[in-house]
Amino acid sequence: KKSDALALLKAAAASGNSHYAYVYGVALFDGGQAELAVTTLRKALAAAPDDRELLYGLASIAAAAGQRDVALGAARRLAALDPGNARAQLGLAAYHINMAMQLFAPDPSEHLAKAESLLDGLIKRRPHMGAAYAHLGLVHFARRPHGGQTRARTGDRLRHCAAEVAV
Repeated sequence: KKSDALALLKAAAASGNSHYAYVYGVALFDGGQAELAVTTLRKALAAAPDDRELLYGLASIAAAAGQRDVALGAARRLAALDPGNARAQLGLAAYHINMAMQLFAPDPSEHLAKAESLLDGLIKRRPHMGAAYAHLGLVHFARRPHGGQTRARTGDRLRHCAAEVAV
């Protein structure tokens, strides 16, 4: 039974093994308990703050749960611990692109510059990573003048383009 499996995973996670905490957090999320999954992963990270698996899990689950600040913090920490981690760099760039697309973003150019810098570095290290080029294309698209379009409309177009980009 699923409930028995969750109970066993919970007990295993309570043992202090960070991998079990990660698996338990993913299982909670898959079971529709995103808030508890985030809480579980954050608690495990308090005991193992440099655990890359926990950080990746927290960044992914928090982003899917709409907890942007938590997701960004975990992604930044992961990128700082492992600067060569292409997935972490791409995730940070995508965050900045999304922030630039927000209607009331105070200064979209700042987010676009951060995204571009991350993507340029990533492309230099991994020139065959197509997703990095696709995201860079979104940055350049966002900088183009769009006549009388509002940023909200441009954001809608960028979100549509971003949804088609496979990370």
